Amino acid sequence: MSMSYDQYGGGYTPDRSKVTVSAGTAFKIGFFGAFGAAVAWILVSIVFLIIGAILAAAGLGFAGDLFH
Repeated sequence: MSMSYDQYGGGYTPDRSKVTVSAGTAFKIGFFGAFGAAVAWILVSIVFLIIGAILAAAGLGFAGDLFH
């Protein structure tokens, strides 16, 4: 005979706590979230630019085929 989920002790659910976020905090979260995404996008773009420049210098890029 197998034990059920509740008998095994898996039926515990903790009480949920209520979190109140003010308008200023919500604005800060949104602003810094967007700022972080923009910085990450710029850093990834710079990395791809460097990789592309290295590949182009080595003659492995596709840019040379576009202009010939």
